[in-house]
Amino acid sequence: MDRVRFLPGSDEILNFIRSPKKTMAQRGWQFVVFSCRSTIVVLAMFAWFQRSLIYIPTKSDRLLARDSPLPQAVVDVQVTTADKLVLNGWLALAGQPASATPVDVPALLEQGRPLVIVFPGNGGHRAGREYLLHALGSLGADAMIFDPRGYGDNEGQPSEANLTRDAQA
Repeated sequence: MDRVRFLPGSDEILNFIRSPKKTMAQRGWQFVVFSCRSTIVVLAMFAWFQRSLIYIPTKSDRLLARDSPLPQAVVDVQVTTADKLVLNGWLALAGQPASATPVDVPALLEQGRPLVIVFPGNGGHRAGREYLLHALGSLGADAMIFDPRGYGDNEGQPSEANLTRDAQA
């Protein structure tokens, strides 16, 4: 009789059910073998889908600073990575009202306020971190926020090596 194998070790389970003559030790070993095989299959699946389980990028159309509801001035900035990818981000300037844009960014950065560079982390993009920019601005710090590649409106694929390249830019 032809049987379809559904899972690795399914024959052992069927034999376990059908064969009442086997001793408890034999049945125990069959169960251990089946469990080990099933565990290996599950671990192999985790290894195969690891990248999609770690990096959860949220893509968006162009995220413009002018659409930000922040009370301080926010300007669009771009940085080029070592591998020539352009990363889009925002610069939130503390103490500058939103109506003050366009602003002289180099002159404002030379005023001696602290500058905090933020990579928002996994999931979401910079528009979902406006609360952080607002909090830093209320503390008197300018904040520059960039989405890593593959997140927000940035091209590319997220990975550990690419995240390092993005941070070094």
